[in-house]
Amino acid sequence: MSRQVYAHYMVGLTDGQSPEQWQKDISDAQAVGIDGFALNIGTDTWTLTQLHQAYAAAEAASFGMFLSFDQQTSSWDSPAVVDLINTFKDSSAQVKRDGKPLVSTFEGPGWADQWAGVREQTGGDLFGS
Repeated sequence: MSRQVYAHYMVGLTDGQSPEQWQKDISDAQAVGIDGFALNIGTDTWTLTQLHQAYAAAEAASFGMFLSFDQQTSSWDSPAVVDLINTFKDSSAQVKRDGKPLVSTFEGPGWADQWAGVREQTGGDLFGS
């Protein structure tokens, strides 16, 4: 992977955000040399809707996206994490490393024992922050 720049994007602040706003944010990011968004996500009710809009806009703009599970503010269980990774891993916008979907976290030190199972079920490279 060549050197790329990703911006941390807070999906938790996107309740009701339109597809057009995703398109604008992506266009604005590309204009300043950003290659993609690390989508910081929680378990909010609007998360899945916004992720679908984000990935659709990114696909249309050849822009990268990857999921960053916020474990500081949300309680994630393994099946939910696996499901979201598997939902978006084949998107043309999904950032990959060696052909595997890139995923990160914010916090989550108590999750260390669960990542091996998630990795096995998704084929992903998972990085914590």
